[in-house]
Order: sequence, then structure tokens, then C-alpha cells
Amino acid sequence: MRTQSIVERGIEEFLKEYRKHSHLEKEHEDEFYWNERDCQWHLFYHLRKNFEKEYGRKGASWVHAEGQYEILKRKRWKVAGRADLNVMDPERNSRLYTEKAEWEPYDAVIEMKLIWSGYRKEKEVIEDLEKLKKMVTKINGFQNAEMGYFVLLDGLDRTKVPYYAENIKDWAKNYGVTIYHWPDISKPIKSPKKATWKKYSFSL
Repeated sequence: MRTQSIVERGIEEFLKEYRKHSHLEKEHEDEFYWNERDCQWHLFYHLRKNFEKEYGRKGASWVHAEGQYEILKRKRWKVAGRADLNVMDPERNSRLYTEKAEWEPYDAVIEMKLIWSGYRKEKEVIEDLEKLKKMVTKINGFQNAEMGYFVLLDGLDRTKVPYYAENIKDWAKNYGVTIYHWPDISKPIKSPKKATWKKYSFSL
């Protein structure tokens, strides 16, 4: 799928950038500038850049941050929910503003979670995964999004092993989304700049 390849290219470009300057590279994480909102906007930039490459200037209108569809009438939302980043064909989106328009699913929705070492945030991670599952699952013949992505920037435990290295495969399967996990390794990390990420994909 064309949209899928553009979205995944944007995510991987972001991960390459983040890996070079991640908070894990610092001994004292709170002295570094990355926070979750920074990460979301950097990913937003890479996604828009890749859609512009594919579709020209109009490509930038494919990608929207959370809340940018608030002006649409509530009755158009058959399934509640918006993700951190939402991707939608602008031509389909423009039809939503006409009186007879029916809501059509997003092409893709993306949630991101940044984990600081010492703060596992497992509750927030599961909440995001459940949100994505609801958006990509058909309910009464309708779904809010065709594809769901979760970008997990993991923290390290006291042994320098990522918190969720053993959970990702099951999460992707159980929640029916594609998960990008960095760093993806189940042993102590010596150099975050060299650590790899991995993509886990399953369909409901």
C-alpha cells in the first residue's frame, strides 16, 4: 500500500534522527532536551516531508496533529478517538465538509510514547495500545482507521535492558497494530547510538 510505505519511511527516518541524539545517550537524562512532544513534532515533520515528496505541495495536507479535525460535526464521528498523528487523503478529507459527506476512516493513526529510565509508564502504554485497537477494529461495520502504529521509545532498567523488550511481539498481536520499538534488544545496551529498532506487525 502506497500510504503505508510513506508512513513507515517517515517513522524510520525519525528513528534514525532520534537514535543519534536520544536521551539514553546521557548519564543524566533530565539534562537533555527530548520530551514526548518534541518527538511527536519531529515525527510530524518527517511524515509531512515524505508525503510532499510523493504528492508535491498538497502532500503536506495528508498529516495532521491531534485535534485538527475538531471543527467537524460530532455526528460525523461514528467511533470516538484521535491519535497523536493522523494521516488522511486530503481529497477524502475535503468531502467531510459537505452536508452529505459520510465519515471515512483515517488512512493511518499513530501514537507515540517516550519512556524515561526509572519511569515505566506501563499504564499509559497500554492505554495508547487500547485506543489504537479501538480505532482499527471494525465496530458495527465501521472502523475509525485503516492502519494503527505505535512508536515506543523505550527506557532502560537498572541493568541497561529496555523495559519492554519481552512484551512487544505479544502486544502487536493482541492489539492488531504495527509497533516500532527502540531500542529493541533483550540484553544490556552499551551504546544507544548503535542500538537497532524493530518493526512488529500483526492484523486483527
